[in-house]
Amino acid sequence: CAMAASIWSSLVNLQLCVAYIALNAGLNFANRLALGVYGFSFPLMLTAAHMCLNPLFLAPLMFLSEAYRGRHGDIVKNHWVGLLAIAMFNG
Repeated sequence: CAMAASIWSSLVNLQLCVAYIALNAGLNFANRLALGVYGFSFPLMLTAAHMCLNPLFLAPLMFLSEAYRGRHGDIVKNHWVGLLAIAMFNG
């Protein structure tokens, strides 16, 4: 049973990595289209919109998955210094 849980956890992590890479590539492609092809001249506004929409798109994952919902408090509690540094660098 522990072996099955380990395999399941590895598959979930693999899916998350693939989703991250695919979504990041899609975002880069969309940025290239908006900034280069269509001439959108407000790159900081585009970046701010991406950063503000991230929590909105990640909320279903956090609310629907017990694996993430249960660990969220511990992650924030144990890594608050790093999270604070990231927040300060992002403005």
